[in-house]
Amino acid sequence: MWSRYLIAAFSLTTAGLAAASPALTPQVPDVPTSVPCTQPASGRAWPTGSPTAVLRGFDPPRKRWLAGHRGVDLAATPRAAIYSPADGIVSFSGVVANKPVVSVADRSGLRLTFEPVTGSLPPGTPVAAGTIIGYLEAGHENDAVHWGVRLGEDRYLNPLTYLCGRVRLLPW
Repeated sequence: MWSRYLIAAFSLTTAGLAAASPALTPQVPDVPTSVPCTQPASGRAWPTGSPTAVLRGFDPPRKRWLAGHRGVDLAATPRAAIYSPADGIVSFSGVVANKPVVSVADRSGLRLTFEPVTGSLPPGTPVAAGTIIGYLEAGHENDAVHWGVRLGEDRYLNPLTYLCGRVRLLPW
């Protein structure tokens, strides 16, 4: 008889614990981590001047303070020209943490940031998509240009989605 009560109490306790603790589900980024495209969306341009290999994809952190890759690394050679991917205004051109950085604020309020890139235009300069904004310096992993797209202070978006537009799945 006691064994029945003990089993029932154990079952209720474990059921209560399972209900009280939320399931550990991974957070899925709101944008895909890889979007291949050779033709940019209307009004957009490849920062490298033409389609290039993505050496490291977008891998946002699960929480904003955790480690992650908040952009993409595009294949490029040192001293290569880097182009604005959209119309906007050069919002920053200088050095951050001993790395040359150029940022462009686009019309929608997104900040497009490139490193290690030495700027060729001063802050406040309006640019059109495809305008040279600077030149790649050596020193980044795989001699790539790192491109980040940020909304506000801490929401990073996949630059390839920004470049290529929305992804549409087609029925077969």
